Amino acid sequence: MSQKPPTDYRAINFTMLRNIVIGFAVVVLLVGAIFIPYSYGWLGLAGGLTCIFVSLIPIGATVLAVLGIDKLSKWLEEKDEG
Repeated sequence: MSQKPPTDYRAINFTMLRNIVIGFAVVVLLVGAIFIPYSYGWLGLAGGLTCIFVSLIPIGATVLAVLGIDKLSKWLEEKDEG
């Protein structure tokens, strides 16, 4: 019997989820960029995009903090093991 190579399902799941989230964000931005000028004009589009990009600052900070805590946790776990 041949053995299958080990598969990292968590990494595959993380990559797939990340791609889905990025794709959803791109679709929402494109649809908004198409329909907002028809309803509110170009200034409405500029205001909407400004709000979206300003809101990315705390979201990005939160993501970076969570990733930093994850790396620290893994580093401390490796330090305790070895």
